[in-house]
Amino acid sequence: MLNKTISTLQTERKKLQEEVLQAASYKKELDSARSKIKELQRQFQLEANQTKGQLLLLKQQVGILQKKEKDAVRKDIDIDKKLKTLEELEVDVVELKRKNREL
Repeated sequence: MLNKTISTLQTERKKLQEEVLQAASYKKELDSARSKIKELQRQFQLEANQTKGQLLLLKQQVGILQKKEKDAVRKDIDIDKKLKTLEELEVDVVELKRKNREL
């Protein structure tokens, strides 16, 4: 009877030791997974910061280009006005030359 109890306890002890070893293995896997998650989060944060910087730079460049476009439109309008004035003056010159010939 005592031998049977000892055998049962030894079997149980062996199972418990296996469970402890398995738990230690799981703990190592869990620690490894946590480390990997932290590394991935760090990389993600780094990439996010770089992307934010690039986005800010692009926004600045877009703003500069929009300003240049507005300036170009204003210049085009000014040039068109000057051309129209020049055409009117040319008509006036032709008219004045005609009147001058008549005199």
